[in-house]
Amino acid sequence: MKMNQLFLERHFDEAIRLIHNRLTEFRDLSDLERLVNPFFLAFAQEYAGDTVGARATAQQTVGPLETLCQKDPDNPNFAQVLSLTRAVLGQKDAAIKEAQRAITLLPSEKDAVDGPRVEESLASVEVLVGDKNSAIPRLQHLLEIPYANCLTPALLRLHPAWGSIARRSRFPKTLRGKAAVNPLCVKNWEIIADNLSKAGWSWGWVSALDVEGRTIWIGDAHGYAADARSEQ
Repeated sequence: MKMNQLFLERHFDEAIRLIHNRLTEFRDLSDLERLVNPFFLAFAQEYAGDTVGARATAQQTVGPLETLCQKDPDNPNFAQVLSLTRAVLGQKDAAIKEAQRAITLLPSEKDAVDGPRVEESLASVEVLVGDKNSAIPRLQHLLEIPYANCLTPALLRLHPAWGSIARRSRFPKTLRGKAAVNPLCVKNWEIIADNLSKAGWSWGWVSALDVEGRTIWIGDAHGYAADARSEQ
């Protein structure tokens, strides 16, 4: 599923169509997939400005997610998804409480690789429910530390999850300062893309999930200046 790419490119309508097609055309989806797909659908609708549609979708998934959390109360992933779903529904207190519970299940002090991702999820919840003042210092901290699929200044500016928060007065200094140049907080593909652009190359990329749920990045680049020289 290339949801991340579609979200970054602001192709929300295409994301919505893709998820609808997957839910209607593929009858062999697992129970978990039938929960994950509506979860992404709710966010695609939210990012597209369809708050009513997003809440209707989230309302259909919150019950099954609660059941999952009851069956596996120590699973931080289920807690994160439930907290974000509650945030879409506008259930501020319940969403933040569940996000904080996820952090207690996977604290950064015990897992410096995946733990900060749970803190990032809490920041996303805080943005969704309108508590940006709490989210900003959390995001500032996350921009300065390395972790799995870490937040970067580029993603903060590009991903719709953060909306206009990166343009708030407290963020420009952060984006120009330590976090903007900390190599530990910059993804390899961002470094490559930046170098290609500086060299005058045209590039593009897509992402997909393999059978084990890992993200695969596929890139393509063309150096037109180099091509022209080679033809002379």
